[in-house]
Amino acid sequence: MKKLLLLLVGAIVAFAAHADEWSGKYVSFQIGNDAGTGSTANEVQSQDYGKCEWKELEIGTNGFQIKYWDGSKNIWYGGVEVTQSASNWPKLNSYNSGNATNNATIKNAKAGQKFNVTFYLNSSAIYVEPVGTPVTTTYELWSNFRNNGEFKGYALDEANNYSYTLTFDGTESGTKAGLHVDGAWRGAANASDYDGNTKTYNMTTTSGGDITFAEGLKGAVKFVLNVADNTLTVSGGTIEQVVTMTDFYLTGDFNDWKTAESDYKFTSTDGINYTLTLPEAVSGNIKITSGKWSSNGGIELTGTFVKLGEAFNVGAGSGNINAGNLPAGTVITLKYVKDGQSTLIIGKNGGDEPTPKYTTLYMHFKYDLEKGADGANTIPYCHVYDTTKQNASKGTWASEGEKMSKVEDYGVDLTEKYSIWKFELTEEDLEKYNAAVFYFHYGNDWMRYSTVTLHAGGSDTEYGNVTENDQNNWTKYIYATYSKDVNGQKEFAIQSYLTYDEFKARDMADIANGGRQEIYLLGWDGMQYFKENGNEPTGDAIGFPGDLIKDNLLTVENDHGCFFLPIKSTSDNARFKISWINPKAYAPAEPNSSRMWATYDLGLCGVNKDFKSTSGWTPDYASNSTDAGKPNGKVWFTQNKSVPYMNYNQADWVMKSSTFPTNNTQKNYWLIVDTHTSLNSPWACQTATITSFNPQPSIKVTKSAIAKHGETLTDEVAEDLHVDHLYGSEPNGHVLMTNVNSANASADITVTPLDQVNTANFDRSYYVYMNDVMTGHVDEVPGKELKNVSIENMPLASMANEVSVRAEYEDKDTKLTFHSRTGKSEFTLSETLVAPNEITLEGQFVAERFNEETNKWVYGIYVKGLDIQYVKENLHGYSDFSFDCGSSAELIHGKSDIKKTYKEIETCSNWGLGEDWSSYLRLAASSNTAPVFIHDVVEAADVKDLDSKTVTCTLYAVYPVIYNPNATLTYGTGASLTPGNAIGSYEGFKVANARMATPVTFIVNPNNAVSSVEDIFDEIDADNAPVEYYTISGVRVMGQPVPGLYIRRQGDKVSKVVIR
Repeated sequence: MKKLLLLLVGAIVAFAAHADEWSGKYVSFQIGNDAGTGSTANEVQSQDYGKCEWKELEIGTNGFQIKYWDGSKNIWYGGVEVTQSASNWPKLNSYNSGNATNNATIKNAKAGQKFNVTFYLNSSAIYVEPVGTPVTTTYELWSNFRNNGEFKGYALDEANNYSYTLTFDGTESGTKAGLHVDGAWRGAANASDYDGNTKTYNMTTTSGGDITFAEGLKGAVKFVLNVADNTLTVSGGTIEQVVTMTDFYLTGDFNDWKTAESDYKFTSTDGINYTLTLPEAVSGNIKITSGKWSSNGGIELTGTFVKLGEAFNVGAGSGNINAGNLPAGTVITLKYVKDGQSTLIIGKNGGDEPTPKYTTLYMHFKYDLEKGADGANTIPYCHVYDTTKQNASKGTWASEGEKMSKVEDYGVDLTEKYSIWKFELTEEDLEKYNAAVFYFHYGNDWMRYSTVTLHAGGSDTEYGNVTENDQNNWTKYIYATYSKDVNGQKEFAIQSYLTYDEFKARDMADIANGGRQEIYLLGWDGMQYFKENGNEPTGDAIGFPGDLIKDNLLTVENDHGCFFLPIKSTSDNARFKISWINPKAYAPAEPNSSRMWATYDLGLCGVNKDFKSTSGWTPDYASNSTDAGKPNGKVWFTQNKSVPYMNYNQADWVMKSSTFPTNNTQKNYWLIVDTHTSLNSPWACQTATITSFNPQPSIKVTKSAIAKHGETLTDEVAEDLHVDHLYGSEPNGHVLMTNVNSANASADITVTPLDQVNTANFDRSYYVYMNDVMTGHVDEVPGKELKNVSIENMPLASMANEVSVRAEYEDKDTKLTFHSRTGKSEFTLSETLVAPNEITLEGQFVAERFNEETNKWVYGIYVKGLDIQYVKENLHGYSDFSFDCGSSAELIHGKSDIKKTYKEIETCSNWGLGEDWSSYLRLAASSNTAPVFIHDVVEAADVKDLDSKTVTCTLYAVYPVIYNPNATLTYGTGASLTPGNAIGSYEGFKVANARMATPVTFIVNPNNAVSSVEDIFDEIDADNAPVEYYTISGVRVMGQPVPGLYIRRQGDKVSKVVIR
């Protein structure tokens, strides 16, 4: 009993000692500006277990931290959002240094609200209790719905179940909506057009985030607020399609890239489906424009041509379309989806498909040619003959005339890169012959690949056609080596489904892209893959089902030329192949398996058999294969090893169980194929890698700021640094933007820990992008978290921007690199970039000149009321504009040609003239509106033929931002939030334009059009007026006119005359 009592006494003493450990401490409750400092405001002494209590603290919406002295140092608590709930005691985070960024806040607190607070030092748990009558939160739907652009509130409360309905009639263009919470704006973090399909918006942003409404929305639209999670659900209403006609033209090499040639204008009745029948033959590169280049506010459409008669995707881009030679009468069909995916069909579909004559045989030898007697130097031959024996063979076996030629085109040696050779024929040969044998020396014999079936002895007497090949088009498609046994013959030349021009167009598009746009995986014998959720594999592993080539293709998602797939092996022999060509895109509905393989193999990404690293490491060919080291031998893939691929080795990649265990110790591996090429990319990787770790990083901006740059650029520096210019500069004079801004941000990068990367024998660094523009490089430091990466002098696009990061890995063994996909996130600037104010515009058709080729008047549009003053005083900015029609929009001044003809037209009279007409600079400081003339809008034989035209003018406030794409970014300290410091040297810097746009739509009615030469002259007394002569197109003739047809004017009398 004594022992038991002693134990109880000891326990009580120990318990009391433990409780006393936390009592008597000096603890301060720091609010607002005091938070994170050494302040002793609201100091109390802790009770048992470190219990601290404060009464009626006016915390409100301020941040706060709790500080106490542990006897040797200060410790601060904060960093979380505290809920007002007796059942929820959240724990604050502890920090060894004071920093305002570590503040805690109270969820749903009101400004000036008081709270009782209880906090325990021993557990860092906190409870907050509001004091007095609960403050009621006022919610309003805040919208400019039918209110002349002014916003007003619609109550959302318990009486209406926090809901409100607005009824649209289709005319509410420009309507926006958001929330007011206690009078403060709340916009949608996921703002987008509401189009009649129910959407839920997260109403959390304090600037921007307008909910907008698709054009033509009609019906009752209901808004329901969920006050618990601050979401606004919008439902109801339907979209009435509004037809907007856009003028589209075909341009290209054939017409010296004229953007608005009337003979090549598409026609449409619905603004969606457009057609053009070629009046003449077209060849070379082409693309589609809206009559002007995108740099001038127009639309450019381009894409990767697939095959004649088959739709392919088109969209904005700098590349071109190469569809080969297109004869007159070819029909081109465009389906234009303004805010979606547009498509194009060339040939067929209403027109005759071009039928060019194919006079060149192409053969894809893959790696098989290097089996020849001279290895990589083996020269192939081509024997062309007539299987009917009516004509003698074209050449003599193994003669000089049967040697094939290398293929060099579009800056690429296709023979070296793809093992593709060619043999030239004539059109006469096509009439005489119908078969070929591709062959080369193989030991003491010949290796023959025939387009038809031969005797086993090799004579050109056929057993029968190779059923896979299209004998009627025997010269049209690229051939490839193929092995099977037919009556003793084992080697054949099998047609792919690609012509040479189709292969060329596909390869050129990828070169322009800086890497492959697609890759396709084939797997079998235990090869599996995973779907992804974010950056991680999800669900069970998926096998490759069905017939290999027909059903087994897996499209791997592209990210700027990098391809990334979580994979798994379940056998000792899991195999896969990689190709950048999808045979299904070219094959018919019921394809031939052999031809599918020939097509797939044209895009091979196989092991580089010649590779040997500086460390001596080489790819591991299976020693038990029938032909080890050859393409029909397996190639073991090594874990965590980057190897180069080549484009004609058809060997399988194999995941051996000794290297990739089939048990569950590791759920999956990551396959990375980096197709970057040095032709249009800063890198030249072209590697394949399987890693044991996830190489994918993510990034999040934590802070951002923008300010005026600290110094004015010289004219020379401004001209050198600008990446893009004002849209209206072409007709109005280039503006040197010497006053620019600079923007900074701080970001955190999250990625697999560096120790795992080092264990896998890789070095790692990062490239950071802002709106897809490189803004710097980060070198990783061991033992240092990638927090607060300082991105100084970064490019911006608008208020909402996208930041992304790509990791670069270098294999320490092979010295080869691969890149991860880009991890992306969006952020909104803390500073509001102001868009121009909405204005009212008026337009009038004006006969600009007479087109003698079409015998029609060319009309432009005279626009009044343009006012695009820049209004953001604390940032540098410029005014800009563009119109969705015409060839150019000219600000009218005294020296404008249109003013010389139409004297009553207004000018920018207060701006001054001068030889250097920098109109934008004057416009930015002017209080006057600016008259504009839009050239070349429409043609009509008579004013009665004109239709009303809806015109959209987009006004821009342009904020030039200086940035350094090659900066070395540091981390750990965070970016300065006071950007604008002067830069010593501008070498390597660039300037990009962040644009805030305001669209303005107006209708031009033909009723008051100026339609003839008689309308454009002022009334002057004819008897006293001088005689003036004008060309038929309305241009005044200076001096004595040469013989020809003219318009004679004297005063208000106008007539046509012939001067002989």
